[in-house]
Amino acid sequence: AGDIVVIQGVGLVGLGNAATAKLRGATVIVIDVQQSRLQVAEKLGADYTINANKPMFQCDYRNWHLMAPM
Repeated sequence: AGDIVVIQGVGLVGLGNAATAKLRGATVIVIDVQQSRLQVAEKLGADYTINANKPMFQCDYRNWHLMAPM
């Protein structure tokens, strides 16, 4: 309880690990480049999904600050 598990790559092994971690009460974060795999992980109980192909932040080097994704 109170554990946070991050799984990078949710193929068959990653999905199994995500499901097991969730069954043991962990907060589960999964990262992959395929949206379809992230959707399966979400159905198996993943709390957070991150698509590594989609930028989360964009840096404007002219002004040196982080901007929200466009």
